[in-house]
Amino acid sequence: MRKNILLLLMAIFCCVTVMAQVPQGISYQAIAFGTSGAPVANGNVGVRISIIDNSITGTAVYAETHTKTTNAQGLFNLNIGQGTPVTGTFATINWVTNNKFLKVEIDPSGGTNYTLVGTNQLMSVPYAMAAKSLVATAGEGVTLVAPNGTPYQLTVDNNGQLSLPTSNTSSGGTPTELYLYGTFNNWDATNALQLAGSGSGNSFTGYKYFAAGTQIKFLAAPNSSVVYGGNSNSTSGTLVQNGSAIKITSSGFYRIYMNYNGSQYQYDIASIGANLTYNSYIQMQYNVAGNYFYITSNAPQFRFVIDNTYYGDNLADGTAEVDGAAIVSNGTYTYKFYLNVDGSATYTKTP
Repeated sequence: MRKNILLLLMAIFCCVTVMAQVPQGISYQAIAFGTSGAPVANGNVGVRISIIDNSITGTAVYAETHTKTTNAQGLFNLNIGQGTPVTGTFATINWVTNNKFLKVEIDPSGGTNYTLVGTNQLMSVPYAMAAKSLVATAGEGVTLVAPNGTPYQLTVDNNGQLSLPTSNTSSGGTPTELYLYGTFNNWDATNALQLAGSGSGNSFTGYKYFAAGTQIKFLAAPNSSVVYGGNSNSTSGTLVQNGSAIKITSSGFYRIYMNYNGSQYQYDIASIGANLTYNSYIQMQYNVAGNYFYITSNAPQFRFVIDNTYYGDNLADGTAEVDGAAIVSNGTYTYKFYLNVDGSATYTKTP
């Protein structure tokens, strides 16, 4: 009859060193005993390790197998995270969210006919894995993100003095680039949208549809710790570093305009529409789901007009250029005009 493992006499988790490159493993040591009470000495044992999420009966977020050889006392050692993966990836375990439990199964014959030894909650030491996100390289600093999406950078000088910006009233500065993000993209700074700049950094312009209640801020660069908001949540005012989120009160297509007055940026965010022009302006409609303006027209030639800017097509290739040549048509078509955040545009036409 196959010898069943009754218990693991000891399980020692060695401390995971916290450094720039955190070792992807947790040291585990145990002694295997059989039904007779004697250690499983000098034998091969199969071990299956599972990391269980949330509760003792939760889902395994990671599982792996090992084949280890015990010594004369039945002792074996392994590194959790460095076995043969069965489920999940050890490096992507979210140690911060929910409790984690360690489930151990053993086959004393060295095979895969495992018997459950037990499941126990992991305590503090393995959670050093979560600390890897708080370790920076020299001079980099650590970024802490507020609930509203504003990142603040914690830095330290060579004397060990910490510095963390906390004020919401500092000057807006003179960024050479400006990026838009907010609740419309879940405050994802990595995918912030670049506004069109003047080249001298004196002004920035952007265009986007916002639903009512949208909150926005601006970044000096994607995923930057330099964040700009308003001196209030109004759609016009002074841009300040670490300022308030600007709230959009009504759904619509908006122009975002920033102008540097010599000491600070003034912003104005205004709802706008689009027109088609040939003999007179014809109002275009906006399709929220498709993110385009549209109109059906039989005009022989025309240009799109938005925010008093004329878009034509110099190459007749579907790209709409500012002050481009009039678009020539030979029938009745439905035109769709797509305006990007940075002011670049394209269009399509269908009969």
